[in-house]
Amino acid sequence: MNKKVEHVAKNGASDSEEEILRELLEVDTPRRRALEVIIGGALAALGVGMAIPVVGYVRAPERTGEHGGTRVQVAELAELPPGSALKVALDDRPVLVLNVDGEVRAFSAICTHLGCIVLWDDTGQFIHCPCHDGRFDTNGQVISGPPPAPLPAIPVAVEDGRVYLGRA
Repeated sequence: MNKKVEHVAKNGASDSEEEILRELLEVDTPRRRALEVIIGGALAALGVGMAIPVVGYVRAPERTGEHGGTRVQVAELAELPPGSALKVALDDRPVLVLNVDGEVRAFSAICTHLGCIVLWDDTGQFIHCPCHDGRFDTNGQVISGPPPAPLPAIPVAVEDGRVYLGRA
């Protein structure tokens, strides 16, 4: 401790000593200022680093129109013989494409009950949710089980032997 500060602490301070004491205590050293800047900058960077993922999570990705607004080729018709199905991705969501009754149809492959991924049953010719035994017909309508609603239909088109999903 500084000798003047010790003297003031023991004996009390005169006006000039109080002024000296105030000056000693209010000194803004370059090291202190540098530490304040470094710590402030680090805290600001930490705050920005934490805010970026939160904003990305809260803000939904921009999509143009229904199902991305563009038509996407997902298969060749030859890959989808009658009575079969393919599971494909459209805008990062699973879609089940069926070739039944001479027509190609597509439905969301997410069960309307609890969001499980549905499967095509080749032998029974129906869509099956393995989680709680939900069943849908080839039009996406509920046949049995707990699903509360039909599977959402996805626009599908077949042109020149190619299967497209989405709107043109």
